[in-house]
Amino acid sequence: MDGLRVELTETQETVDYLSGKNLQHEKRKSENLLKKLNIFHD
Repeated sequence: MDGLRVELTETQETVDYLSGKNLQHEKRKSENLLKKLNIFHD
């Protein structure tokens, strides 16, 4: 049972890490889009 708990914990850590990376990527995409829109807006 402890082995399963360790695997679930590691899986959750992996999901948390990948979610954070995805969020960073989406934020960068949004920032780049806003920069492009501001260029056209000026």
